[in-house]
Amino acid sequence: MNIEKITSYEMDQNCYLVYDENGTGFLIDPGADTMKILQAMEKSGANITHILLTHCHYDHIYSVNELRRGRILVASAECSKHIGERSMNLSASCDEPFIVAPADKILADGEEMKIGTMCVKMIKTPGHTSCS
Repeated sequence: MNIEKITSYEMDQNCYLVYDENGTGFLIDPGADTMKILQAMEKSGANITHILLTHCHYDHIYSVNELRRGRILVASAECSKHIGERSMNLSASCDEPFIVAPADKILADGEEMKIGTMCVKMIKTPGHTSCS
């Protein structure tokens, strides 16, 4: 398994590019630096099939609309709902508020999903947000 951290210094937020030995992978929390994320994806040569969200805040979902392009968006049910609400994703306070369409796949606490040769398990960790 390969894991690359992509930091958006504008918001001090990390996105992760994760892919297996065959190049199949996913993104976790694509933040504000879309170009940097695209460059990392191109450099790795990975086939990114999914985007996973840890929670609904704008700095973790900023690039979803641009990067989604047929990729499967995965989140908890509550996160999926809140990404479509400017007040809940906190973009209402930004210069250009935005929303993201609901997730394509909802994972419940403890549920597992296979991406390539990797297994991803949803573990509910409320605290920072109720949808974490």
